[in-house]
Amino acid sequence: MNLVIKEPTLITSIKDKEILLSVKTLLSIYEKTCPLMRDFGIDINFISQNIDVVKEYYIQELFDKLEKYVPEIKVISISFEDTSISELKAIIHFEKRGNNNEFDI
Repeated sequence: MNLVIKEPTLITSIKDKEILLSVKTLLSIYEKTCPLMRDFGIDINFISQNIDVVKEYYIQELFDKLEKYVPEIKVISISFEDTSISELKAIIHFEKRGNNNEFDI
């Protein structure tokens, strides 16, 4: 079976267009396809695994890459939409770091 990763749904109250564009750009690029920045993008080499394994790897990949390349945001949660068995669509909830008098270390 071929699993298709669909474009994630983004849930946020952030209005900053630059941050939103950074997130969307990162999520739309596969790792090793960006010249001079081969680590940029999402690694999907785990796509042929069992669906439960794919979800775990994908969640970790999203957390790691968003933290590394868009440090202005904090990922609150990542879940998945119920779609067909051959499609995977993430729902990513994130907010801007430092809101609500948070102290980031």
